[in-house]
Amino acid sequence: MTYGSAPHVQQHHHQQQQQQPTPPATQQQNINYFTNNHNSHANNNGNNNNNGNLSSHFAGNAMHNTNTNTNNNNNNNNNNVSPTAAKLFVGQLPFECTEERLRHLFSAYGHVEQIHILKDNNNRSRGAAFITFSTVQEADTAIFTLHNRYRMLTNRAIQVSYAKNSLNISPFGTHSALEVHQSNPTNPMPDVATMINNQQMRNF
Repeated sequence: MTYGSAPHVQQHHHQQQQQQPTPPATQQQNINYFTNNHNSHANNNGNNNNNGNLSSHFAGNAMHNTNTNTNNNNNNNNNNVSPTAAKLFVGQLPFECTEERLRHLFSAYGHVEQIHILKDNNNRSRGAAFITFSTVQEADTAIFTLHNRYRMLTNRAIQVSYAKNSLNISPFGTHSALEVHQSNPTNPMPDVATMINNQQMRNF
């Protein structure tokens, strides 16, 4: 099976390890880069229409979920994670994808606190996983760079969005999750984003 690489990153194959996208020197520099240059980024990626228009939402304070959701049907709960943690749902993974490979990929964008690969009753991968970062800035960087762009399967890109029960979410993450939900309503909106959207509607 052939694995792809993230945009603008050269790919080098080794016997057991694949080089992953190189992140900027700091997460804050990355946020500033995407925020200040989103128009040129969108123009340079005309074929990737999923995230180019979202970068103006990238910066902003984290929004906190005070109502922890327990309906994700997985064993990866929000215990033992940082209070600033942000959980992502990652779909369209190869069934043979390992935790080691996911950690190698997502660690390029920040500190990964937890990885949980979803499995069926026979302990076989369902082609999806939860990735928990320490901050929303790190989670946003991963979404912006990888969602609908990075290919682990030759015929499809991975899907990266905030998980339904993520403790925290950013304005960028809320907007991105809404787009994912609108494109496929079976993908649930994060609870904290739904809560905030409902509150904003009541304020009109």
